[in-house]
Amino acid sequence: MAESVVSFVLTKLGDAIVKEVLRLYGVDKQVEKVSRELSRIQAFLKDADTKRIVDERQKQWVKEVRDLAYWIEDVIDTFLSEVPPKEHGKMKAFKRWFTKSKKLPAVHRIGDEINNIEERIQEINESRIRYGISNLGEGTEGEITQPVRRIMLPDVDEADIVGFEADKEKIINLLLDKSTTRRSVISIVGTGGLGKTTLTRKVYNSDTVKTQFPVRMWVTISQKFELIDILRKIADQLDIESPKDLSEHQLTKLYRSLAEEKYLLVLDDI
Repeated sequence: MAESVVSFVLTKLGDAIVKEVLRLYGVDKQVEKVSRELSRIQAFLKDADTKRIVDERQKQWVKEVRDLAYWIEDVIDTFLSEVPPKEHGKMKAFKRWFTKSKKLPAVHRIGDEINNIEERIQEINESRIRYGISNLGEGTEGEITQPVRRIMLPDVDEADIVGFEADKEKIINLLLDKSTTRRSVISIVGTGGLGKTTLTRKVYNSDTVKTQFPVRMWVTISQKFELIDILRKIADQLDIESPKDLSEHQLTKLYRSLAEEKYLLVLDDI
């Protein structure tokens, strides 16, 4: 249910008359940011409506997201209700009405509401990181039930590695696919010893990928891991100060700093 509520609110935020109301109130840019954050949160709710959530903290987080979506919807409806029904759907008439009405108190009110919503979104994102939520319904993070066999490959230059050329080009093409507007995940799977790490290293070190992804990170995952440790390794590669003592606030800052970046993250040995 939570995911469907968020989806409905995002659709409402994309409505032409709603966008115009928000623009005239001067909060359209803020609401665009809210929409982007809400879309990201929606991704973490992908399985929440179809799979049973056991962790009480995750249940609480889903409830908080649902309440946030209802709050945003109420704010939209409140300010739309100030528009006379006869002006709905008539953009020019609506603009004339708004200009004549000079609703400055309403402008301040909606500005305050949007600021409060932004603060609440930040709190929800911090809770998500604190609870270790990546994708609800896919099991508990930090736990691998079966041991993983490993082949330790020596560090070599990309030019010294032979083979895999067709696979390398296929993966690079997937990475550069312009039809993909959201962040995508590419899985390279196979039994131990097939050269998955070698192939990935060829892609990672290719000149094309280096050019297209100025921000690149490679993190090797241990058999048993904590989400916080992975985030600290990422922060270390991004030269964030004192990664071993990374606080929750700094982790949230890390999330935000990458939110609008084009980056490549390799999680090896999962």
